[in-house]
Amino acid sequence: MRTVRDLAIFYNWFLEDLALESVVTVGLGFGGWIAAEMAMMCHHDSSQLILAGAMGIQPSKSEILDQFLISTMDYVKAGFSDERKYLELYSAEPSVDQLEQWEVNREMTSRIAWKPYMYDQTLPHLIRGVRTPALIVLGKDDRVVPAECGELYRDAIKGARLETVAGSGHFIEVEQPAELARLVREFAGVHR
Repeated sequence: MRTVRDLAIFYNWFLEDLALESVVTVGLGFGGWIAAEMAMMCHHDSSQLILAGAMGIQPSKSEILDQFLISTMDYVKAGFSDERKYLELYSAEPSVDQLEQWEVNREMTSRIAWKPYMYDQTLPHLIRGVRTPALIVLGKDDRVVPAECGELYRDAIKGARLETVAGSGHFIEVEQPAELARLVREFAGVHR
């Protein structure tokens, strides 16, 4: 696979093979971009679309943080609103295995999302055809993906709703998992 669209095609194919109907699609960060591409291809397959800190749309007033201009550790730290949460998960000196995994992830990112970096110029135009109910979630202190990206998704997808989660950076699912889960359950109509 060489593009985000390739990944989206694969995931749609995978869901079709599983014979799942009307799934709630949730995409976080880079996965949000993949979920947006999936929704553009198969509007009817998702009952709801939830994009949290989604990349994929080029901001005009700011930039998506370029992970190749800073160290891997600094990039991951930038994803947290509270550095204590980063230290709790990875410590001041992450393990060699963790550092290696981050580098493997960066390699894949460079293959799939390098030119242009973390966005597709056609996405803002093509996503306008999506009619799936959509929730866009932003971390209030996201330093990786600017709030403008979420606003552009909200404006492009008819009827999309935008929510901001306080006390969270880019990794909403790590810093505020209960709040993100609440938003997803509420939007998807899932009750405990």
